[in-house]
Amino acid sequence: MGKKSICFLTVLGLWSGLFLGGQIAAHATADGDFAVFIDPVVNNRTTVEIRASNPNEKQRMGTIAVTIKGSVIVPENPSLYDVLPPGGPVRLATFTPQGDGWKMRPRDEKIVASELHVELYRDHWKSGAEERLRLPITITGPGPVELLIRVTFSKRVDGLSFVDTNFPASGITDEQGLPCEDFEIPVMGSGGGGVPKATIEKPTTLARSERSKQSSADSESEYQEKAKAIVFSKSKKNVHYKVFQSMEDGSLCTEGTWNDFLEEYMFDGEDFYWADTTNTYTADGEKFRGDLYWCGTYHYTTVKDVSRTLNAYTTDLDMAIILVRLVFDLYDEDDLDGINFSDDDDDEDDDDINVLGSGTGFFITDDGYILTNYHVASGEGVPVVVAEDHEPRVAKIVATDEETDLALLKVDGTAVPVTFGSGETAQLAQTVFTIGYPSPDIQGIAPKVTMGIISSLTGIMDDEKSYQIDAAVQPGNSGGPLFSSTGEVMGVVYARIDDAIYTMATGSIAQKINYAIKNSHVMAFLKNRPDVYDRIKRGRVGARTQEEAVSKISKSVVLIIVFGEED
Repeated sequence: MGKKSICFLTVLGLWSGLFLGGQIAAHATADGDFAVFIDPVVNNRTTVEIRASNPNEKQRMGTIAVTIKGSVIVPENPSLYDVLPPGGPVRLATFTPQGDGWKMRPRDEKIVASELHVELYRDHWKSGAEERLRLPITITGPGPVELLIRVTFSKRVDGLSFVDTNFPASGITDEQGLPCEDFEIPVMGSGGGGVPKATIEKPTTLARSERSKQSSADSESEYQEKAKAIVFSKSKKNVHYKVFQSMEDGSLCTEGTWNDFLEEYMFDGEDFYWADTTNTYTADGEKFRGDLYWCGTYHYTTVKDVSRTLNAYTTDLDMAIILVRLVFDLYDEDDLDGINFSDDDDDEDDDDINVLGSGTGFFITDDGYILTNYHVASGEGVPVVVAEDHEPRVAKIVATDEETDLALLKVDGTAVPVTFGSGETAQLAQTVFTIGYPSPDIQGIAPKVTMGIISSLTGIMDDEKSYQIDAAVQPGNSGGPLFSSTGEVMGVVYARIDDAIYTMATGSIAQKINYAIKNSHVMAFLKNRPDVYDRIKRGRVGARTQEEAVSKISKSVVLIIVFGEED
């Protein structure tokens, strides 16, 4: 898995003093002009002007973004579009919150909102060129108005967009997860109908630091910010899209574009891959709307033997961030003991470290002991655990048993353990379900729930140590827990019948033939570690419905990714 470095540049801000009734200005150094001018509030009106120049040696994609929080009115959009006509090289758009996403406002609408996002975007921003966004607003409420302001420059590398420079480099983040300067305009009535006064609270001074390309110099928080920057550089807000091919692992979709003449969305835009969906609940032709977070690319070959590469998106921001961190090697060396990261610029050297495999595990104690399969955690690689907090943690292999295909791991920190059912109470046709992470590189890292029944009280060739189940199991489910309908652990998922071998042996296609290790054999394995075995929770979860059970226990299930050097 090759490394790609994201360069974040920052500048030192020199803030002017505050003068009552005077214009307030914030200037950056000559390395990259970034200036904010806020007029004093007169009759509840003010104007915000942002000026920015591209500090990079080459042209970039650039955005001036302003998020306004507080009761305000922005005049009819045409007054803003006078200098930025539609179809030109510079685009201006305004958004207001709607549901879980943001909705672009019509051009002829006066916007009255308590939260508003305005962007000026240029596809080709020349080096050294200056752009300005001048935004008149009317304050309609008594409380303060908060402004989050940033300027972001991006570049394309191998068809991907990366944030190259963001002013500021750190600070409070906006709805796209990028750092902003934070201004507050407290509005105070002067009494007797006089002119309200406004003061501007000076934001935190911008710090200057050069980001190193070597991953060993970056902290965990910096990796998170880099991943967010990559995700948001290609993410889309409030997108209309339509599924044209629903698959077992994801869907192929087309983005919709608004047709002014027909006054409806036409699905003739960009084709893309929707990662966190499946044909079990998504059908061809279905239409959706919402935010899409970029998480990589998807490659496939058409029936006409044409190779295609599409952008991949997920509706889960946390999932997108973790996938991007995996793809771009955004981890600190110290967090992956035993793996030798190369710092050379040679791409061949950068490909030494790979994801060797993945599986599922689950916490069985509150101090971080995890149960999984032997075949998931064994080998030369280093297992890394990603739990509900999405914080990667290196796991130590504590104990293994190849015969029963079980392994016990340990990570630092606290955890929410599962509850094991009391005794061997499974019955034929009993409803069961499993939670796991099948094919995370395709389906994403959101946990997947599959339901089924116990098809047999013995496994393959009447193996007494396992159950046969018909709950869907795919690569990546190995090591996950098998739950009763009320949420108690009944076993550990470990195998599925090999479709090719079964077909050759029987002449028919195997359907839902999967296996789980029984609790009795799991407990026999854990008894070898009394310090762990004595602290396992037993009894009932107390869930009244399966939905409630899933909600309670899903935080106990973890994704396991094994990193190492391929031979």
